[in-house]
Amino acid sequence: MAKAIRLLLLGGCASQGLAAPGSLALSGSGGQGPGVDKWEVVKPQSVGLQLADLDKARDFINENVLDRQCFLLIKDGKIAYEWYDPKAPDPPHAPKWSGPPEDKPHRGWSMTKTVGGFLTLLAATEDGLNIDADITKEYGIPSPKPYPVTLRMMMSQTIGGDHRPGELWRYDEMGDMWLHLFPKVILSATKHNASYYLNRMHSKLGLSAQFSWPTVDTEWYRGAAGSCRDWARFGQLILNQGAWGEEQLIDAKYIKQMQEPVKYAPYNEYSNPCYGMLLWVNADKSKHPGCCWEASRFPDPKCNNETFMTGAVHDLTLNIGLFGQVVMTLSSVNTVVVGFGRDLRPIEPARIGYYPGVCKMLGLPCNTPPEVPKTKCGELLQCTGMAAQCFSGGNWSHQQPAPGKEQCVSCFQNRLPAYETKFPESHEMMQDWCPTDHKKAMEYVKCFCGLTGEDANPFAPWPTTTTTTLPLSPAPPLPPPTPTPAPPAPPPACELTDKCIQGLEAHYECYDMKRNGGHDCYRGIKTWQKTLTANYSCPQLMNDSEPIFESKAFCWCGLDNSPSSISWHRAPAPTPQTAYQSKVQGIACVNAQDAPILVRKPQILLQQDTFVCGQQVDGDANKGAVCMQHKEGITPPCAHCFGMAIACSYQNCHEQCECSPSPPGVSPGCQSCVQSHCQALLDSCTGLPGSTLDSFITV
Repeated sequence: MAKAIRLLLLGGCASQGLAAPGSLALSGSGGQGPGVDKWEVVKPQSVGLQLADLDKARDFINENVLDRQCFLLIKDGKIAYEWYDPKAPDPPHAPKWSGPPEDKPHRGWSMTKTVGGFLTLLAATEDGLNIDADITKEYGIPSPKPYPVTLRMMMSQTIGGDHRPGELWRYDEMGDMWLHLFPKVILSATKHNASYYLNRMHSKLGLSAQFSWPTVDTEWYRGAAGSCRDWARFGQLILNQGAWGEEQLIDAKYIKQMQEPVKYAPYNEYSNPCYGMLLWVNADKSKHPGCCWEASRFPDPKCNNETFMTGAVHDLTLNIGLFGQVVMTLSSVNTVVVGFGRDLRPIEPARIGYYPGVCKMLGLPCNTPPEVPKTKCGELLQCTGMAAQCFSGGNWSHQQPAPGKEQCVSCFQNRLPAYETKFPESHEMMQDWCPTDHKKAMEYVKCFCGLTGEDANPFAPWPTTTTTTLPLSPAPPLPPPTPTPAPPAPPPACELTDKCIQGLEAHYECYDMKRNGGHDCYRGIKTWQKTLTANYSCPQLMNDSEPIFESKAFCWCGLDNSPSSISWHRAPAPTPQTAYQSKVQGIACVNAQDAPILVRKPQILLQQDTFVCGQQVDGDANKGAVCMQHKEGITPPCAHCFGMAIACSYQNCHEQCECSPSPPGVSPGCQSCVQSHCQALLDSCTGLPGSTLDSFITV
């Protein structure tokens, strides 16, 4: 188990397993954080806490939330507890870090959206950006909807419906529905790029050199990264109501509004009372009625009196991101809690770990952590979380999601290749947490998408609680629908070039690769990959380094209803020096048991048996040997010679032989290739004369 560090700074030195030493100088006002200076680190007792209670909180969090790398608790503007595990595993593509753990940058993923919210409100404070103005009429930015849209509507994500704001809450997880418009609106309104406000906030908040957001002028769904201490400053900014150091950095009214849900007439309920303006909140349903929805499609909404974290305080805010990253503020006790790590499960870490871990020692009411749900298709829960967006076919609605069946499969096929550029970490995520074996992967997709009759949502069935919906008020008039910007042209199928697609659609001697052609399509790709690469510049369409449903082949061929559990890549060419051969020294079949069997058996039957085994094992020497041992009754060393020959012919003659009839009608090209590349290997291994096994063939 990785050795953890409770980092407590005194003169810049780190100590292990000790209570926090005395405080450093604080330039900001009392209880409001460090200003532009470093955080003050104090003993827990100085802010009314006990070290033993904080250790218990850390242990509870680490028992319930996976692969934690840091845990900070800031009380009254000072670090009262700080813990790191430098050896905890990183999320995919995390840059290597060899410096002090308190300075390590952690990517925030969707926490970037909240940082963008602060930038927007900073622009509103400093340069008069109007968050309630029609972005088209006022700033010349086309609306993403057929009706007028404001920044407040986009920040509250209440424009999921196509008829009017407030109709449907929808989370813009990939930033391509409306979040991408924020930098354009800011530039039009203020004549400054979003990066201008990021630089100002960086300087004003005293963020470290590790904090960065290189894509701030174009992408707002991800991109921000900083140390755990950096992320804590954004939580403290909320507690300070926008004040920092000696100035009001963001108008207090905006910070207050950031923590409030938004609704629009004629709706008297909030389309998501647990979401403010790019910030999650724990709604008081007596003031903010409606159902609380989560970013994942799977969990049931919290309706009636239930809220995001039922039983917890209502002044709680959450900035949360992929892999269980969280910054939680608790204004009633002037506390910020920060946690980063690598937990990909579609469950809220604040609900199962962070809040229940700290609530009692802070004197707050506690929630009851829910049980972690179990998957239904044999996959890890992390894989379920990754696939959630495709479960119902990529659709979003305020109803319990139903398995999307064919639409779900299509979503898998088309979404994952697009992630190669927009979300490149998905490759490692799939590889680490989803089935990679071809057969198991196909079984998983069919089960998850509902093609086997299973409802794979681990949170299903949703509770059947009766929900009272408040009546509508008179609807305010809306202007006639305006045309929304034309959607971008769809990318080429499976992100492949036109030339490669031409190769896939060409006619071949056997196994044409028809789109969504299933098993034969996969066999075609396996057979003609070299031709596709050489003549049509196609990339490698499938290999063992990735789950099959992340490959280009899955995008093109779809579900394989007759999958083989054998890998689809070409096995390495066999060599005569194997474990068996070192024992028998080239006479594996020259013995009283094997030689009579092989000599007596008609040559054509032996060829046919080898041919059948070759088709069944897809070039796997060991499985080919087992197949031949079963068919012929020969010893394992002798059978291994045939297994090597099967692998040899697969490696060297696959294209020549895949379309060949079975013996005795083997094509001349196939027969010539096998004899040229593999006959000598077989003869030298078996120790039998070549004439005995003349015209051996396998594909």
